Amino acid sequence: MIINSQVNLLLNRSSKLLKPLLSLAIISMLCLQVLMANELEVIPTAADSTITIHAEHVNQLTNKQLAEILIKAKELQVLSQIIAKDYFYINQLVHEEKAKLEIKQSIKNMDQIFQILSTRINDEEIKNLLSYLADIKVEYEDIIEQPFSMENGSQVLDYSETMFEGAQSIIRFLEKHIKESNQESNHMFDIVFQQQLILQRISKFYIAFQAGFNDIIIVGQLQESVKQFEQGIKEISANKFNDELQKEVVRIEKYWPLSKKFYLGMEKGDLTLIVFISTDHMMSSLDKILNFFIAKT
Repeated sequence: MIINSQVNLLLNRSSKLLKPLLSLAIISMLCLQVLMANELEVIPTAADSTITIHAEHVNQLTNKQLAEILIKAKELQVLSQIIAKDYFYINQLVHEEKAKLEIKQSIKNMDQIFQILSTRINDEEIKNLLSYLADIKVEYEDIIEQPFSMENGSQVLDYSETMFEGAQSIIRFLEKHIKESNQESNHMFDIVFQQQLILQRISKFYIAFQAGFNDIIIVGQLQESVKQFEQGIKEISANKFNDELQKEVVRIEKYWPLSKKFYLGMEKGDLTLIVFISTDHMMSSLDKILNFFIAKT
């Protein structure tokens, strides 16, 4: 097991440039520990509705309780991408005020989610991962306040990916419980949440490219994310919704073809404001669909 004090010592001795890369390596090891950890356990508290997850009594976790925690873990993953996206938009002087407000709210939401996850999950491996991610969050929040440079931008991208991978490990941990306890997850709910995440990743990679991060890795990740989002739209379109939500589906279908061309035509770089706005419109529609499913949990 990696001890937090040893991790912090290693990070403190690392150079500023190497720290995000070292963070990615450490997060991979921590995620591997989570995957290799013992079975889940649920012990509900008597005093209040706080849910504690650790090694036994797994079947005591209800669908509603699990959904509350899983939603927060997924929100954390989306927020990790929004913050990086907004950092680049602010420093590219595109829709600055909106991006500043969004990044401020995202950090506030991320702090609240960490509080919830750290108090409700008591599995040793997950707590170890959360403790490490909390340290990364501090570094992440610090670097986005720094003036833009290629070095700082690189660290923002690395920290966003570190948070993304860490949150993904927590999500797998919770979804593993769903499978083992024979609880059903809502497939469309999962798809819509995933669409939000992918859309923010597309926008992040697009604006990072405009900021000068135009290597083959960024381009490849953006292109792959576009393919994933398009497949998700097909699955959403094939689903039956009520009239109100169907309007949101139609709105996404309307915006996507042009947005896709903008994303894949990243080399032109003269449509950043339009990309920001169209992404916002699609995100708003996905929010409304997602809130419908959250209300039913």
